[in-house]
Amino acid sequence: MDFVNNNANEVKTHAYFKNTYIVLILSVLSWVIFGLGYNQYAKEEIGTRGFFVAGNELGVLHIVTSFYFLRRFIQTSWMKYVLFSLSSLALALLFATKVAVFGVLLLITLMPLTTLNFASFSRGRYKVRSLRLIFVLASSIIIALPKVSDILLQDIGLGRRLDYWMERVDLITLFFSGRNLLAERIFIEMIPNFDLSDWLFGPGLREVNSILGRSVELDILDYFSFYGLFGVLAYVMLLIRLVRYATKDGNIVRRKSNVILIALLVIISNTGGHVISGGLAMFSFALIFSSYEVKNSVTN
Repeated sequence: MDFVNNNANEVKTHAYFKNTYIVLILSVLSWVIFGLGYNQYAKEEIGTRGFFVAGNELGVLHIVTSFYFLRRFIQTSWMKYVLFSLSSLALALLFATKVAVFGVLLLITLMPLTTLNFASFSRGRYKVRSLRLIFVLASSIIIALPKVSDILLQDIGLGRRLDYWMERVDLITLFFSGRNLLAERIFIEMIPNFDLSDWLFGPGLREVNSILGRSVELDILDYFSFYGLFGVLAYVMLLIRLVRYATKDGNIVRRKSNVILIALLVIISNTGGHVISGGLAMFSFALIFSSYEVKNSVTN
């Protein structure tokens, strides 16, 4: 907790996120310009993971890093907010994962709401700056949408991937990238055979892999299948603890944005996995939330 408890370490935190974002950009550019690194999907020339292994974990790292800068710029410069939003979205499109694209889009859309005072809004005393941000972002997206769609579907090849999956699976399976099928197998092939020990402590990773061949990659189901009800309890208690600290932050913009990030990560956690059980973005995640915990303790 002491890492972000003074101005010098705040500078170090900012440098960490800046360097992380630079690494993400260089990783993508090395693929775009020189063809170096990995495609997002092993057998298809769609998007890029750069030199990272897990695509969804990379998407979460990008979301958390973008969150840090979006929250910073929403309080300081609307022009920087718009420019960074566009660059962050472009980077997410090059990653070509649902997690990165929709996660960043939601952040960009919802973050301006953190500066609105809804009580004042209802009385007509709303902040013009926030509404201007929403207008500029919406206009930019509408203007850029045709060209971006063409790049996304043709140059990056996402259209081929959609065609491939739409011919073989339903929309729900497409949305979950097949994880829902593994989830169904847990309820059909595993749970009916659970004894009391399995219910409480789980059959473990080895047993899950022997039956399913891999983990489900939906965090709450992974915690249940690995560690039983105690695993689910640990997952829920972690979220409760995060929300409790997030809502006590003395800065109202930070407080609202913290809740947005937690909600977004819970959604990703239980649709794409690799959030609570993934490690790539955990240090960034910890820096953001250790920051508000320290500031809260100092305030009080």
